Amino acid sequence: DSYEQIYPACIYNDCGVSKTFLIIYKNEEIELDDQFNFKLSVIVDAQHITDCFNRMDMQLCIELFFMEKDYSPEKIGTMQSLCSRFYKLHCNPRSGIHTHV
Repeated sequence: DSYEQIYPACIYNDCGVSKTFLIIYKNEEIELDDQFNFKLSVIVDAQHITDCFNRMDMQLCIELFFMEKDYSPEKIGTMQSLCSRFYKLHCNPRSGIHTHV
């Protein structure tokens, strides 16, 4: 791997945080293969289960954070947000979760 992992993936304030890594060159690519499992509890009408899932508003937010100074786990809350992207998730009980980009 061409990157140096500084801190492993973790959960911070109920959010999944990927491994923290150092990027040296501006066009460098990093493979993110971290996985996070979250449980969603929903009360549904068994007679209209598909309609219940269609009415749910689920979104996935992906954010990119940045820090110039030395990183430590205690400083995770001081990182600057560079950009964020929201994806509306669609859940179908027959075909699972998907989104349109």
